[in-house]
Amino acid sequence: MQPMSAKIVQDLIETFWELNASRAPLKDFLPILDHEGFFMELAGTDIRFVGIAGLGDHQMGKLIYFDQKFILHDIQVEPGLDTALARTKAEWQASMWTSPAPYSQRIKVMLLHTWHVGRAKEDSRPILLGHVCEEFHYLPGFAPKEQAKEFHLTQEG
Repeated sequence: MQPMSAKIVQDLIETFWELNASRAPLKDFLPILDHEGFFMELAGTDIRFVGIAGLGDHQMGKLIYFDQKFILHDIQVEPGLDTALARTKAEWQASMWTSPAPYSQRIKVMLLHTWHVGRAKEDSRPILLGHVCEEFHYLPGFAPKEQAKEFHLTQEG
């Protein structure tokens, strides 16, 4: 068995992002992650999703976003034989629409993640064990704007 290379780790992360951005069915994630223990968390908060069901909950919470893409700016990988750690700096771009807004908005977010990679129990293939979003901040001019109230339901006077 060869150590997990930086390329293997980067490919796993980029595959996860492609599946995430395209709203792929949960079954499409199964080959690349630990479906029982996989975790996603936001540092400094109580926000944590665990397992494939948690990933499903996370995806449901993102239904207002479309035309998503993740752009990798930097990756640092500490490879090992059975585990690897990666730190990424990436940009998440998405359009969002919330009723009754007449138009969608484009958001851009800078993300810093720490990724945990291990091996699948059944065949030792490299898989994602989870990631922590260390930082999440909107780029200037690309934060969500305040939504107008439903004007046609508002009574004056």
